[in-house]
This record gives sequence, C-alpha cells and structure tokens, in this order.
Amino acid sequence: MLTFEKNEILSTTDVIKNFSDCRKITKEKSRTIIFKNNKPDLVMLDIQEYENMCNLISLLEDLDIQAVLKERLKDDTGKRYSLDEIGSMYNLK
Repeated sequence: MLTFEKNEILSTTDVIKNFSDCRKITKEKSRTIIFKNNKPDLVMLDIQEYENMCNLISLLEDLDIQAVLKERLKDDTGKRYSLDEIGSMYNLK
C-alpha cells in the first residue's frame, strides 16, 4: 500500500483551479495523488519519477525472462530443430 504525505494530496478542484501550484507541488515532491469525491482517482508524476518507474518495470521484466530461461535450461536436452522441421511438425507448409 502506498502512503502519501498530506501535502502530496490534491483535490480535483485544486488541480482545475490552481494547476500551476499543483504542478509546482508535483515537481517538488515528484508525485501527487488527486482525489475525486474523497477517493483516490489519479496520480501525477514528475517526468523523472515516471522514467524511473518505467526503467524499473523494464528491469523486472528482464529478470523475469532471465528466470524463465534459467528454468528452461535445466530441461534442455540439446536437441535443436530447423524452421523446416518445425513447419513439418505443425503442418505449416
């Protein structure tokens, strides 16, 4: 569960009426959460924070792929198939 400081929480009305101030808060804090009808609705992120999140997601995806490859290597018999052989197996010709 994410936690936010009080000064990182904005209402939709605040954003509409004072976007410049909201943008400044987001730049200072790197993120703000926007509430609508007293419920979390949106998150506004500084571009650097967004890029960091994207890089972390990419890293996690790479680590997941690496784990799958390691698991598959355990069962590798060394047998390889050509594209023609695979096509023949699945009647793709």
